[in-house]
Amino acid sequence: MFIESFKVESPDVKYTEGEILSVYNYETTELVHENRNGAYQWIVKPKTVKYEFKTDTHVPKLGVMLVGWGGNNGSTLTAGVIANRE
Repeated sequence: MFIESFKVESPDVKYTEGEILSVYNYETTELVHENRNGAYQWIVKPKTVKYEFKTDTHVPKLGVMLVGWGGNNGSTLTAGVIANRE
């Protein structure tokens, strides 16, 4: 089964006309070497890193590059130009 499109319903995902904006909170720990009461101690602290992602909804043109039809590097360059020209 092929799915044409779908949408994510989440408070961390927002849709605009041409973009999808999302927020992700990565929770990890941080190891810190601190001086407390005159002695150094290793302290493990929780840490949250906020990531914001932006994805375009427009699907770009995809060209197919044919290689090896002449055996020289010029043919590879030509194939790349032909595959991706507008």
